[in-house]
Amino acid sequence: MLWFLTISQAKTVFKFIALMSLIKALNSFYWTVIIDTSPASRTGTFISMTYFFVNIASVVDSTPTGVLTTQYGYLSMFLAADIVTAIGMVAMSFVGPCVGPVLKKSIG
Repeated sequence: MLWFLTISQAKTVFKFIALMSLIKALNSFYWTVIIDTSPASRTGTFISMTYFFVNIASVVDSTPTGVLTTQYGYLSMFLAADIVTAIGMVAMSFVGPCVGPVLKKSIG
């Protein structure tokens, strides 16, 4: 979670790109969560919904990030990312394996 603060301390372009690549690789575990927690017949739907919200968030977060950076400095952007990541981690702690009604396939 404090990876974002580590990125802000990178002094060279190489270190910055290396840290960003590492973080991107570590943040791609949502695939396993979707696959492990959804019925097989709905996995594609849930992946599509995930991409929808990820893309909306990447558009919407530009303005608040710019405001934070302008008013409070460059470090505030990384602190905000840490806070949002912590909220996401708490929310994901409530996600469990797919338990519930089984969807029946229609014959025809």
